[in-house]
Amino acid sequence: MKQVLLSVLIITLLSDIPNVVADSLFNLTGVVGSTSPYYTSPGHPGNNPHNLNTYYRINGRSSSNVITVSFPFFQLEKHRLCNFDSLAIYEGPTTTARLIGKYCGTKSFFTVTGRGQYMYMNYRTDRNIHSIGFRFRFSIAASNAPSCDQLSIGGGPNSGNITSPNYPLNYPHNTDCRYRINAGSATRIITLLFTAFNLESHIDCKYDFVEVHTGFKGNWSPTSKKYCGSAVPARQVITGQQYVYIRFFADRSVARSGFQMRYIISGGGSCDQLHLGGEPGSNGVIFSPNHPSDYPKNIMCRYKVSSSCHNNTIHFTFNAFNIERNAQCRWDYVEMFSNCTVTPVSLGRYCGSNVPDPITRRTACMSMKFKTDSSVTMSGFNITYTISGSCYGSTGVISSPSYPMNYPNFAQNNYVVKPPNATLIRLGFNDFDMEGTESNNCRFDSLTIRQGNETGPILSKFCGFLGSFTREYAATKLTLMFKTDRSVTRRGFQCVYTKV
Repeated sequence: MKQVLLSVLIITLLSDIPNVVADSLFNLTGVVGSTSPYYTSPGHPGNNPHNLNTYYRINGRSSSNVITVSFPFFQLEKHRLCNFDSLAIYEGPTTTARLIGKYCGTKSFFTVTGRGQYMYMNYRTDRNIHSIGFRFRFSIAASNAPSCDQLSIGGGPNSGNITSPNYPLNYPHNTDCRYRINAGSATRIITLLFTAFNLESHIDCKYDFVEVHTGFKGNWSPTSKKYCGSAVPARQVITGQQYVYIRFFADRSVARSGFQMRYIISGGGSCDQLHLGGEPGSNGVIFSPNHPSDYPKNIMCRYKVSSSCHNNTIHFTFNAFNIERNAQCRWDYVEMFSNCTVTPVSLGRYCGSNVPDPITRRTACMSMKFKTDSSVTMSGFNITYTISGSCYGSTGVISSPSYPMNYPNFAQNNYVVKPPNATLIRLGFNDFDMEGTESNNCRFDSLTIRQGNETGPILSKFCGFLGSFTREYAATKLTLMFKTDRSVTRRGFQCVYTKV
């Protein structure tokens, strides 16, 4: 057995909670071919202390490793969602990595396997019932199997098949395949239909299994599914999620014929953003879907930036640009148009990695199209738009970028309202539906109303489902700042502004 190194860093945090035990980070290091000695949770085999927050970072020293953590003893306070005492295990060096699983209750011997240089474990206890804890050790092996990952499936409405390696022949031992299905929008529906299924059977699916998660990274959640054996899983219909992440794992013993699954991406929603712009001073950012990660295949996104007057100026600045290169930009491209009519006038197509020059036009509306094909994907673009001029409308409509479809993640759109000669401005919301609640200060998605410009005093901050409502503000100018995070998206808002 090769030596496994252990270094311990103790970080003490102050807290007003009684009986808090200092947070601890244990750095455990090994090399390929090594198996560690056994480690235990604090206090094991006696009762573990309350209010623990202990971390274990396993470093295998190579990104091509397979790390297996074995638990011969595991007994924590039981809860359906593991909300009290729990051990969370991540496939990476910190809690920002993919969450493999969250464990509690009493379990017989089990293992957790991850790929890469690191595994990270976070053990937490609350202040109530004592847990006895757990005992574990880890082993590190080199990953010699060829990659079977497929992480760019879909991209828009379509369908296809996913199979285990070698299907319908037996899958190989020591297999760990990851599949990511991208619907292109969280407003679409992803349907999973298993047409054949034959894996090694176990009551807890310890050995060979298929896991189905949602989200880009495939973090475990209470709604995650895990399948094994020969019973064909029921059809699974997933809504409100842009990504489905599937993992197929097989150990080193029994092998069967595996699985065949059909996926179907359907339903409304798109990557269109047709409600950008506003009065002079309005601005925002347009990201390609998934930016700075790779954009999906087979998508067509349309964007419109408008203002109330033809005398105003619309300005585009390209901050980042990386699209599949072609001499005629036939495959993946951004195309800019000088207007928003049925037959828009093209200003040019852009692709490759050279950042295009800024584009400025005096017009009431400019539009843009982003199209990708079925092959290469890249990081896409980051574009800032601004409106300048001196022409303001007395009344108008402001909507979230994709309304009535779900708004995009990472939206940053600022809408200026400045009706001529106004001293009292009315905002009439016909519809309002965003993630979050005002009780948590709308920290996820929000619409902030500021007096004057983007740094002016905050007059209101809205989120959640509010339906229709009206607000009036004693101001000559307002800025509505719309901002969203990386997760849940909803319908957004539509607002009519007038001077009173």
